[in-house]
Amino acid sequence: MVAELTITAKNVLSELESAGPVGQAHSYSDVRNAANATSITGNYTTVGQSREGHAQWPYYQWFMWRGGLFFNTLELAGKEILSAKLILHEAFGGAASAIAHPEVQWLVIVPGGDLNESGLVVADYGELIDDIIYYGSITGTDWVAYGDEVDVPIDLTAAGLAAINKSGWTKFGLRGRKDILNIGDETGIMRNRFDFKAPDHVTVAERPRLVITYQPPPTVTTDPATGVGPVSATLNATLVDDGGEPCECRFEWGLDPSYGVTTPIQVKTTGQTFSYVIHDLVPGTAYHFRAMATNSVGTSCGADRSFSTKPIISKAYALAREEL
Repeated sequence: MVAELTITAKNVLSELESAGPVGQAHSYSDVRNAANATSITGNYTTVGQSREGHAQWPYYQWFMWRGGLFFNTLELAGKEILSAKLILHEAFGGAASAIAHPEVQWLVIVPGGDLNESGLVVADYGELIDDIIYYGSITGTDWVAYGDEVDVPIDLTAAGLAAINKSGWTKFGLRGRKDILNIGDETGIMRNRFDFKAPDHVTVAERPRLVITYQPPPTVTTDPATGVGPVSATLNATLVDDGGEPCECRFEWGLDPSYGVTTPIQVKTTGQTFSYVIHDLVPGTAYHFRAMATNSVGTSCGADRSFSTKPIISKAYALAREEL
């Protein structure tokens, strides 16, 4: 079984409102030609590259030439990623597209490791100048063909998958192919842009998002022990989900939750139960146990359970109790 996880882009603007004016934008010429922080003059405009890496005109679209996206991917810890795609909600396509030469201008996902997830600062535009590894791309021709108000998927390459940070923030840079190749904008800045919805001022469903498929670890439950006697008991469990492949299943048991004893492996698949009889127990003693299941992704454990073996009562003691 393959699982899917959707992570929306961080809503940067709302988290930066206390830091200064919202929607400040550097002019396109400053941003596109930035080789370092000092080349950005702070020439603010309503149409251009914003401090977060996207323009804010008319406050809900991104006019993309160079910028960044930030995703909190901590939820992917311990998961084996199989594929991923970036989804952008296109605002204008078809005849309304703002791309004059779609055969030349592409939208490219590039490394964003140097970007500040709190929001792009002026230095970040220059940082992106050398980021030319393609993590995924879409041609202007394909972008235009999707049309208006539609989700556009961009598959991540193997390098893009490897760049997903399972222990925190995943940061992707975004660049136009003309920017990467330093092709002049002969038709003007307003005819070389990709219009898509930003994380701000739109519904969650329209925000940029990562859709990731992964192979999950198995799911196993520890079931109550049965057949409990003075010196033996049967441990039971159910493999709820094998994660797409047969699992090696077993039990851990002992006098406390640190266990110490492991039973032999049994190979099981989704929905199957497994059991194991343990012997040579001490009468009248509490024991703990839990189920475990392992596939190629990792090992999962069921909850801790306990039982107490029955005490042994001698015949003489039983007769004495009857006489009382």
